Amino acid sequence: VVEGNTKYYDSDIIEISGIPVGKSLYGFDKYKAIEKIQASFAYAAKVEIRRRIPNTVVITITEAEPAAVIQQDGIYWLMDSNTRLLEKIDAARAQEYMTISGITMFEPAEATEVKAVDENELKLKQLKKLLAALEENEMTPHISYIDLNLVSDIVISYDERLRVNLGDGSDMEYKLRYFLKILDEIPETDSGTVTFTDSKTARFIMD
Repeated sequence: VVEGNTKYYDSDIIEISGIPVGKSLYGFDKYKAIEKIQASFAYAAKVEIRRRIPNTVVITITEAEPAAVIQQDGIYWLMDSNTRLLEKIDAARAQEYMTISGITMFEPAEATEVKAVDENELKLKQLKKLLAALEENEMTPHISYIDLNLVSDIVISYDERLRVNLGDGSDMEYKLRYFLKILDEIPETDSGTVTFTDSKTARFIMD
């Protein structure tokens, strides 16, 4: 039995898992089955397999949530907040998600986490921290882009009216929480740039 799956045919997941039908409940390696499923189905972010006595194996899928788009070689890749690549999409659909610039990926492929070419490793590390922090603070829907071209000046766009320069990415979570407090003091009609000079100091300059 497959639960939680909306993207694929249940029969395909069962087939890829390699779990034999009509055999002993303990006649397979569930960890190997999980690995096969995650390697074959990009949206299978988390897979659990449990045995239900007397005669059922339950495969539970937790599906990935699309979070951002990264473009390389003219291809738009949709990824989740853990930088797992989900699928290739067209330019029109890419506009629905925040875009990430400044990272060059190494051999991108569906159902794998982003790997960066050597000089981009630090950028990728900072990206993962930032995506997690944005999700934690429920800011993801408000962000239209993340600019990592300069790892010393990481910039995000909030509601397409405020550019936020987070500096080198240190104390990322604290800076985002601080920004949310600053946000209450900026009129919704104003646009401009919020720049962090350190973790506890930020200034707003209107356009």
